[in-house]
Amino acid sequence: MKGMPFGIGNLTNLRRLSDFVLGKGDGHHIQEMKNLLNLKGKLRISGLENVVNAQDAWEAKLIYKSGLGTLELKWSREFDNNRNKEVEGEVLNLLEPHRELEKLRIWNYGGTKFPIWMNSSLKNLSSLVLEGCKNCVSLPSLGKLPLLKNLFIVGMDELNKVGIEFYGENQSNAFASLQSLSFWDMPRWKEWDLVDEQVVKFPSLVELSIHNCPQLLGTLPNRLHSLKKLEIYDCAQMVVSLSDLPKLSELQIDECAELVLRDDANFRSIKKVCLSNVVKFSTPTERLVSTSTTLERCEIYDCEGLTYLSLKKLGLLGSVCKLEIFRCPQLVLLEPDEVEEAEEELFQVGNLCNIESLTIWESGLNMESLRIRKHFLSFLTEMEIRNCPNMVCFAKNNLPPLLKKLRIESCENLRCLVDAGENISISNKQTEVLQCPE
Repeated sequence: MKGMPFGIGNLTNLRRLSDFVLGKGDGHHIQEMKNLLNLKGKLRISGLENVVNAQDAWEAKLIYKSGLGTLELKWSREFDNNRNKEVEGEVLNLLEPHRELEKLRIWNYGGTKFPIWMNSSLKNLSSLVLEGCKNCVSLPSLGKLPLLKNLFIVGMDELNKVGIEFYGENQSNAFASLQSLSFWDMPRWKEWDLVDEQVVKFPSLVELSIHNCPQLLGTLPNRLHSLKKLEIYDCAQMVVSLSDLPKLSELQIDECAELVLRDDANFRSIKKVCLSNVVKFSTPTERLVSTSTTLERCEIYDCEGLTYLSLKKLGLLGSVCKLEIFRCPQLVLLEPDEVEEAEEELFQVGNLCNIESLTIWESGLNMESLRIRKHFLSFLTEMEIRNCPNMVCFAKNNLPPLLKKLRIESCENLRCLVDAGENISISNKQTEVLQCPE
């Protein structure tokens, strides 16, 4: 559909209109919305780049359409030379909705700033999406909106700092109701200014997602005591510094410069950890889970800087059921001189390693250093090892007692499965040894 039929403004009793389309050269037809005062539910206005005279936008009288719960304002994704930043800024300013609006989405807006009415007028707003607003250099004061629960900001190419304007001046409890916050595809964003650390921010935040912000250097907010899920992807310059997150259940990091755990870091509720492309670990990785008794799954991928991960400490947790380690070429699982001491300690305190599934691909592990005894890895049922050139012998003493499936592939220096002076029965194991020396 390229435009609305002429005269649609005469349908004064119209209740539902999913999309009011403004065709090229027909931007003035937005005036026909003036008498559509009975619209309810959700309304989208598309083709707003075709509004040439900003005053025509005021004639839409959105501020009087109190039946609308959701409003979407959409410009074209093509930012060509025909777009006028000043006109588009005034158009958005004059499209002010009524103050009871609950959901707002703005697509591909070409102005350089957001209107004042976005700062504090929408007291009932619960969801806001700002997508593809490439020319905007700052965010509105969204921290003042008392009922805002979901905020998604994506594709703001010119934004390089998020600061006090985001929270609002003299705002003692910023984003009081916010539960989900996402920043995606922000190529020039460098600084997240957390302002006064004494000011309460994001007290209700449950999910925080940061994707593809390659220049972001700043740290995360402190005291996110309600946070349950944290995702960080493709943030190559970012130092991820984690503080006390008592309700965190899922942590996913794929590409960052450094991972740091503060002294107060506590992860009592964590169930899943997935780390990949972390250049530097400033804290032993097992500290991520050393205070947790709930961790069920741990995944570590493409971390060339990771050299040490102690199964001794992971074992003492008694909670990790699935451990996956992929492409960590410098990793040594357990240093040889610690092995016997670690096993004896595990045996004496009565804490067993609950890992049931262990997968290791392309690492520098020398499995000969892991002397498997009956009380160590006692619950392991599945194990897969691939492309570990340093592995000469899989087990020094014995296979795990409950092991049912073992797959070893492309370990070029493997000489034997078990190096022991007694006969070891493997008749009840499903064993595959592929592309290894005979």
